[in-house]
Amino acid sequence: MLLFFPEQLVDRLAIPNPEPAIYANLAGAALVGLAVALVRAAETPVLHRGVIEASIAVKLLWAVVVIVWGTALELDAGTRGTAVLGAVAGVFAVLAALEADGLRRVVP
Repeated sequence: MLLFFPEQLVDRLAIPNPEPAIYANLAGAALVGLAVALVRAAETPVLHRGVIEASIAVKLLWAVVVIVWGTALELDAGTRGTAVLGAVAGVFAVLAALEADGLRRVVP
């Protein structure tokens, strides 16, 4: 979603449009790169513990950034937009917790 960030999607979700959009494009590219690294790390988690820990940290930071972006910056997000941003932050936090639990089980 962030790689292309279509304006119609921004309007439907009632979230603020990032200006300039290059930041959203860069974030999308980083997400794709992180996904590729995680797929590779999942093959041998014992050898790639650092990559998985970095992914956990990134997800937690994303959750914090989305919460700050949606609440403290007084953006023009509607009620639906605020709910979407809260859900996105929640998903990031849950994914980080699941990843941490999985890593704890595989690599004591």
